[in-house]
Amino acid sequence: MYEQVYEPVANNLALSTLVAVIPIVVLFALLAGVRMAAQWASLITLAVALVIAVLVYGMPIDLALNSTLLGICFGLFPIVWIVINAIFIYNVIVDTNFFDTIRDSLAGVSNDRRIQVVLIAFVFGALLEATAGFGTPVAITASLMAGLGFEALYAAALALLANTAPVAFGGFGIPILTGASVAGLDTMELSQMVGRQTPFLALIIPGMLVTVMAGFRRMLEVLPVVAVSGIAFALTQFLVSNLLGPELADLLAALITVVAVVALMSFWSPSSEWHFENEPSAEERESYETPPLGRTLYAWSPFIIIVALFLLVVARMSELVAQVQDQAAQLAALAHNDALTGIPNRRAWDLDLVREMIRARRTGAPLHVALLDVDHFKRFNDTNGHQAGDLLLKSAAAAWRAQLRDGDMLARYGGEEF
Repeated sequence: MYEQVYEPVANNLALSTLVAVIPIVVLFALLAGVRMAAQWASLITLAVALVIAVLVYGMPIDLALNSTLLGICFGLFPIVWIVINAIFIYNVIVDTNFFDTIRDSLAGVSNDRRIQVVLIAFVFGALLEATAGFGTPVAITASLMAGLGFEALYAAALALLANTAPVAFGGFGIPILTGASVAGLDTMELSQMVGRQTPFLALIIPGMLVTVMAGFRRMLEVLPVVAVSGIAFALTQFLVSNLLGPELADLLAALITVVAVVALMSFWSPSSEWHFENEPSAEERESYETPPLGRTLYAWSPFIIIVALFLLVVARMSELVAQVQDQAAQLAALAHNDALTGIPNRRAWDLDLVREMIRARRTGAPLHVALLDVDHFKRFNDTNGHQAGDLLLKSAAAAWRAQLRDGDMLARYGGEEF
């Protein structure tokens, strides 16, 4: 059985790390330096990684090839599958001319650039990150803001900054699912761990966006929007990631944040609109009005349907998982209990003995083991019948069990041996 060696190069962790990072350096060099097409750069990087795994880390060739095949399959399902469907949904919205409705429903809330950057870069970017990820939200939100009048490079930088908070749960939780699978961790535990950290970023990102764009004093003028968007997103992301899992953490957080900000803007507005210095005058600027409610809901319906279907699946899966866990617990109990006497069996005894020996070795506490054997049981069983023999074993086990102290264990080790 192959076991990975973490210091294969001269038994030195630093040198081994430098060798292990070679495939990543090769990939960046080919993409950024040589400007090679991504598919060819990836294949060359894969070949380099395979050579290092086999020659440096001593990984068997068949296992290296099997690992490569597993990575390809995992890349196709679910990663590429999610991206394809996310792009499909995006194209459907664009081709049906409802993308402009989504844009207007966000931009029409306010013509103030500070509010627009929060709604589009942060909130809508998180929505796209939830459903697509992999660079899609930055590209779309940056182009959307550029179309509204933001400078293109500036819009891209703001979109990248806004993507900091939702990226951990992007693509229906792909980073969490992949990380848990590769590291052998429980997906829910990893989701909860990350979900207790990223909400702190979500709290400050809206304020950072406005501060970077307009300055701290201008940010304070729209503090209600900054606070509502940050708190709504952070709180929802925390609750969903800790209670439901990673898949809907960003999607539900983005939808709830949109509703919260729109509700706030229905009765509050900044004292003055803020725009870039190089923008045209107010009379020449294009303004956006909120589309009718029905058209807005229809435009947003693909995302709403995804959430509804996913919640139904999660609810049903939770029931099935609970049933499976209950059945597994019953099977475990049957596998470790003696059916006749109701006390632990030999398998349970062997496991518990190992644990107790480790504990005794660690603490220095004494460990006492005794073997009880019912004398002449076979003769009694042959003379009085199996039913009487079974009753004798059950009675003996019950009598001995009644005398046990806390921490003691009685197990049926064999036929009449305890």
